[in-house]
Amino acid sequence: MGNKVILKIDFDGEFTVNSADIQNPDRQSNIANQQLLNVIVKQAMGETGLIQFGHRPRFFDASKPIEIPGMDMQIWNGFKAVAYKYEAGCSIVIDSCARFMSTKSVLSRIHEI
Repeated sequence: MGNKVILKIDFDGEFTVNSADIQNPDRQSNIANQQLLNVIVKQAMGETGLIQFGHRPRFFDASKPIEIPGMDMQIWNGFKAVAYKYEAGCSIVIDSCARFMSTKSVLSRIHEI
């Protein structure tokens, strides 16, 4: 709605990692903590000016496309980022990826055909 919001998260407790134990009463808490870490990663990546497509944590740089001559396509370079929680602590896995983008609409391609 255009309003600036400040979100402060104060977590009083500890992360438990043994999510393989289905009988663990804190399993739902572990899942919630994992989702929270991924929301923070998505927000941080989004603040860098990268664009996210879909629900997967993949972010692309639309400001520097690589043109493919003769094919009306571009390559957008980007990153996949996911936060994981292990017994030793948390880690963020960042991997490079690319997305092929058409510079023509489907309707214009239909008209060409």
